[in-house]
Amino acid sequence: MRNMGLAAAVAASIASSGCVQTRQYADVQFAPPSGDYKLLVLRPDVTVGSLTTGGMVEPRADWTEQARASITAALRAQQASRGGNVTIVEHRNQLPGVGEQELADIEDKLAAARRYYNQTVYRYHSVMQSFPPVLIAKPFGFHQREFFGTDERDAPVVSFAQQ
Repeated sequence: MRNMGLAAAVAASIASSGCVQTRQYADVQFAPPSGDYKLLVLRPDVTVGSLTTGGMVEPRADWTEQARASITAALRAQQASRGGNVTIVEHRNQLPGVGEQELADIEDKLAAARRYYNQTVYRYHSVMQSFPPVLIAKPFGFHQREFFGTDERDAPVVSFAQQ
């Protein structure tokens, strides 16, 4: 009886493994640039803090600045070894040589990519909560993914007050 239960569990897991499909998209032909090139980077959005006894994260400005400086220095060193010149800007409005229309086009493409990612995460969550993947997901290390959100600090301020 026990062997029969084990055989049924193995058969169910083999049958259900065909219900989930995983694809990996990567550009295997990609090679990092080398030689004389320019790399434009927005300031790293890093916030570092300490965990309080209540479980809340208390931001630390000194740690945050040190982390940003370390990330920037490491990026500059890595790219310099390849011959690259790194330019770091504080805000996207400071992008040198990029017009407003081009910036709007880039932001539209980023928004489309963000929507595609969030739709993919939604489908992934739906599959994980359906039967039989729900029986297999946790034991094999599959877990919920985070949706990609935007940075609310850069949202434009809109006023309808008449002047």
